[in-house]
Amino acid sequence: ATGQIVTNVVDRTIFLTRQISGIPFWGASGISLKFGNEGKLAHLEVTWRAVKPDKDCAIPAPVEFVNRIKSGQVFVPAEQANAVLKKLTVTKAALYYWENSGSEPQAYIYPFAVLEAKTDQPGENSTVQLFVTFAN
Repeated sequence: ATGQIVTNVVDRTIFLTRQISGIPFWGASGISLKFGNEGKLAHLEVTWRAVKPDKDCAIPAPVEFVNRIKSGQVFVPAEQANAVLKKLTVTKAALYYWENSGSEPQAYIYPFAVLEAKTDQPGENSTVQLFVTFAN
């Protein structure tokens, strides 16, 4: 609009995340568009599996999430896997569906929760994400 030429923009990427009933997917599901020189489409990737409901999964009550954490039925990021956490305070919970990349076969898409929590550890381990599955 100003007539100025911008020379430091390499590309622009737009990612549209897929959702089912308002619950977003975690992983590669959705549409990724990358625009390069002169706004031309440089890359397009669509991962949008044909999904049909298999069964309903009830969302566990908070006490069930606590029991799963205590019994070690959660996944944590690799960089925090060795931290010894004695106290957790869950600050946020969000529901997601897991979908692998489009190049991998996947028979089922499972729901899970991501719990963000404050810990009793200083520094990098002061917060943690806990991934809790609740469907078999």
